[in-house]
Amino acid sequence: MNSAHHTPYEMDRRLQSDILHMETLLSKVILEQEGEELLLAIQKLRKICRDLRDHYDLAMEEALIRFVEGMDLSMLAKVIRAFDISFHLLNVVEENFAMQERREAQKSSLQTWIHPLEESFRLFSKSLKDPDAFPRLLDKCWIEPVMTAHPTEAKRQTILEKYRKIYLLILKKLNPIWTPREVELLDKEIVS
Repeated sequence: MNSAHHTPYEMDRRLQSDILHMETLLSKVILEQEGEELLLAIQKLRKICRDLRDHYDLAMEEALIRFVEGMDLSMLAKVIRAFDISFHLLNVVEENFAMQERREAQKSSLQTWIHPLEESFRLFSKSLKDPDAFPRLLDKCWIEPVMTAHPTEAKRQTILEKYRKIYLLILKKLNPIWTPREVELLDKEIVS
């Protein structure tokens, strides 16, 4: 989904900046609450994983495995918990980013936002030679809702409320009226 105001590169840069900012805030909290040893372990794991993603190297993978196997159970539990929190925070950042992009697209007179499912149906039916074939195909489909627990369902209500608070504070930070000092205060509120 391209916004009329931002190129895909600019959007990616904005999202990456938001992710980096949230990782920085989380790193501050980890340092304050758990100490430097845990923060350094997390940073090392992130770096190795990013390096492996960019260029696979068997020796690097083996070093990663040895590093993880060398952690005691207590440290490993803290690392897992920190990454769990990190992934949830990244989801909050991505949801916020996607919402802002949809809002920009809907505000733009040059582009209207189309739901991805609607767009998929439109493209599929357009690709068919017979325009009436798509409804006939749908009539033959068996569509049945499947209820599964979303990962957030397993979270306690207090945790979900904290993620909601963070989401709302991120939205609040987007308002251009805030001074740099006020933005700093909003960041402090996010980590509290």
